[in-house]
This record gives sequence, structure tokens and C-alpha cells, in this order.
Amino acid sequence: MASTTNRLPLPYEGTPANRPSITPPPQRPQGRPRQAIARSQIRSTDIVIIVMGTTGSGMSNFINALTGMRPEDGAHGYISCTADVIAYPCYHGGRRYIFVDTPGFNATYSSQKAVFERIAKWLAATYQESRLQFNGVIYTRRITESPCRSERTSFRVCAHLIGNDVADRVRLVTTMWDEPEVHSDTSTAENRENKLKQEQWESLISAGAMCERFFNTSDSAWGIVQRLGVDRKASLLLQRELVDMRKALKQTTAGMRLHKESPSSLGWFRYRFDGNVLPPGVYSEGFLDSANKNPSCLDIMNLWMSRRSSADDPVECYATHLCKRILRRGA
Repeated sequence: MASTTNRLPLPYEGTPANRPSITPPPQRPQGRPRQAIARSQIRSTDIVIIVMGTTGSGMSNFINALTGMRPEDGAHGYISCTADVIAYPCYHGGRRYIFVDTPGFNATYSSQKAVFERIAKWLAATYQESRLQFNGVIYTRRITESPCRSERTSFRVCAHLIGNDVADRVRLVTTMWDEPEVHSDTSTAENRENKLKQEQWESLISAGAMCERFFNTSDSAWGIVQRLGVDRKASLLLQRELVDMRKALKQTTAGMRLHKESPSSLGWFRYRFDGNVLPPGVYSEGFLDSANKNPSCLDIMNLWMSRRSSADDPVECYATHLCKRILRRGA
């Protein structure tokens, strides 16, 4: 029989007095089942608020806090779960609210163009069918993240989609204020928030938008909505351009901005290192699918990341972001 003199006791061994205390992690209440409605079921008397932002910024979580719905299956971190535009109803103070959830502009499995087209199609259809207008727009952004090109692109496209003339209907909401890393270093988060106000968000704030902080509670979420005010409705610039002005999507203000920001306009298809040309399709709009079908892309991504010259260059920064997404998917 083997000696157990030097063996450490397992957690379930020993008397209750010397067993280690294991505290289960806190769990969020399950909430009610998720229940969406078709766009044709949205009424003119409803208070309609659309929520936009980047993947992982807490768009769906914000809506869950408002409606009391349970989180989506698999919802966590930077993996996008919302693949389409979905309207969720709830009653508050005797009135019916509709919160419109949208896919993140840097969605895990879709290009920014595909996400933009999906949102634009829903906005145009609802405006054409029922002249749907919005009581407000919520744009979410993680306070724990430093600015990067993909997030800046997402914001610019959203800002051009909304239009400055309805900027007073916009709330720029920073999330993750309840995270331990923020509690331990509040000054960094506050400095990041101030920088957003003074630089990236300055034009929309000057036009009437306001900033808010979300503390991951129902009271915090409803406070933001109530301060937004719900008595005025307005159509978004993209709705008017697509329906009233009959513009093609690529000719809209937001469409032109997205085209200007797209990777193809940066000359990535001819990017070279060590005399080698990146394989066709790696940086096309379907780059994730291309990388998934062509394992050699992962090796190229690894090599490029090890040789990139500057983390501050906007093209290099965005390239690194895309590389990491490809590598995470392939891991």
C-alpha cells in the first residue's frame, strides 16, 4: 500500500473544520424568457429605442437589464450572439417600450459591411412600411478598452447613420463600470471617458448628444432611458436618405463613410513582407471565412503580427485587431 504521509488532502476530505470553504460565484438571476416581436407589430404609440455599438460593449446586456430577460445562450466576452436586428417589448410605467437590439459593427462572423446592410435594411423597411421613428438611440462602449480603429470606425458609421439633427436623441453610454478593474483604477476609466468626450465623441456631443454611465443594474439602465426623455420621436438620417431621398445604400452619408473606412481602401490587398504577397481573399469582406477555409492564413497572420512595425499606425492597429479575431476563431 502506497504511503500517504506527504500527500495533501483533497478538498472533499477531512472533517468539516479543516475542509476549504468554497464560495460559489455570484450568478445573475435567470429572468424571463426572451420574447421578440416582428417589426410589423411595433405600434405608433410605442416608445422605440434602438441600441447600437460594437461586439462585447454590452448592447444586449443593457436591454436585458431593462426588460428583465435572461441572457442569450453563449453570451459572453467578445463573441457576438446577436446576428440580426431584433425588437424586444416590455411595459414600464404603464407604457410599452420597444428596445431594438442590433449586431455589433465588429461582429465575430460578419463584416462591417454585412452588419451595416442588415441594420439599414431593417431601418428602411420599418420606415417605409409604418414611418417608424425613434424616441432615442443608445450607443454602448466598453470603458475598459482603449480606443482602436474598429471601434472608431463603428462610431463614425453610427454617427453618420443617425445624423446631427437628431443628436439630442442620442445617449453615448459607457459600460463595464461595475468591473473590478475599474473599481481598482477609477482614474484610468475617467481619463478614458474624458478623452472620448473631447475627441472621438466631440462632434456628436456638440450637436446635442449626452454621455451616460451604465452600472449593470436595472435602475441604472432605466435612469438612462428616463433622462433621455420619451416624448419626442425622430427619424434617423439613414431612413430619410434611403426612403424619402431614394438614395442607394452606398450613396448615403453612412454608406460613404463605411466605404472610406473599409480595409480595401487602405491598399491591404497588396501588402507585402519578405517579398511575399498575402493570399487573395484574406482581407476581403469575407476574410474570416477565407481564413477558416484556408489554414495557411493563420500562419501568415502569425508571421505578420510578429513583424508588424508600429502599434500606433492606424492601418497596423486595425490589421492587428483583425488578426487577433482570426487567431481567436482558429484557436
